[in-house]
Amino acid sequence: MNLCFSKRTQIFLSTFFFLFATFILFPQILFGKKNEGKPDYQTKYFRFYHSPEKAHEMAPYFERFRKEYYKLLPKWVRQAPQISIYFTQEKVFLSHNFQEVFQNCSSQEGAILESKKIILSLKAPTWKIYQKGFHLLSHIYLGYSLGKNIPLWLNEGLAEFCGGSLVQNFQNLLAFGLPRYSYLLYLLKIRDRKGLPLIEDILELSYSRFFLKNFFLLHRSFSWLLVHYL
Repeated sequence: MNLCFSKRTQIFLSTFFFLFATFILFPQILFGKKNEGKPDYQTKYFRFYHSPEKAHEMAPYFERFRKEYYKLLPKWVRQAPQISIYFTQEKVFLSHNFQEVFQNCSSQEGAILESKKIILSLKAPTWKIYQKGFHLLSHIYLGYSLGKNIPLWLNEGLAEFCGGSLVQNFQNLLAFGLPRYSYLLYLLKIRDRKGLPLIEDILELSYSRFFLKNFFLLHRSFSWLLVHYL
């Protein structure tokens, strides 16, 4: 059976397949090789991409952080599988689209993608990269262990508690969950000026209320305080 198409139809089909290949197939092939290929460095629980030097430097502390983190949780919780960590020279923004993170920049130092991927900006100071990495790992581990129905004060408070961990390369030291003095000073200032919120108010915060622009720092600081003194 011979199919005969008009010239206009042939032009339309040719244009369609060209656009399909250009905008659908080619980006997947191009970025798939770039972002999902063989890791630059790999440990038992982590895969690192796009910066072999930073991967070798940070990997031991990420492994130790994981070990210390799970000591905080009940023994029956499931431990998360291997996590992919991507380094970028750009500042990154929060997005569930992996390609968008590499093509755009904003003030964010890191983001969680597709639940088991973390991207960290090398534009940030080294201490900030560790802080953001530990913060994001806490979210992944707690969510993987206990599901999505986690109180926001616990999820954010524990992530901030972990983000305060200190790394000292020259001493090969990981000091886990140190006090966040900036939060203490902020809470003292708020207390003297207009008082702290009630604990029950923090425990019942919804997602939309927790991240209110003018109260986010207060909610985050108070959540950290609750976790720190648990």
